[in-house]
Amino acid sequence: MSAAIYISGLGQSANKESVEKYAARYIKELEYSTSGITYYTKVEKIYYNDEQSSLAVRIYQHPKEEPKSDKETLLYTFYDFEYNELLNQKFQNKNLLFKNIALLLLVIRKFPRIIASLSVNRQQKVD
Repeated sequence: MSAAIYISGLGQSANKESVEKYAARYIKELEYSTSGITYYTKVEKIYYNDEQSSLAVRIYQHPKEEPKSDKETLLYTFYDFEYNELLNQKFQNKNLLFKNIALLLLVIRKFPRIIASLSVNRQQKVD
């Protein structure tokens, strides 16, 4: 059995991407590449403590000719890791003035890089 941790990418939250959808796409790929085997999932919610939980999506396989319960084999387990709240927790607890100052300093710090990249693009267009 293989295990994987699913970490959704940036911008994926707008598409309602989830570990269940990823597992469904993965099953379609498995079914496309094999024949005579049926794949299905079971979803389980795992609690680490009172505040943190995760989803575990398990992919099972069994031969098409036999019922599910006879010869099912656990193939993969995907664990969902929602990092958004963990990464932003300290920032969300700060007051509004501090948040705005931190974002302003970030923009000021990156401003020379923006100017440099714009000047390089202009020089390349001229050449």
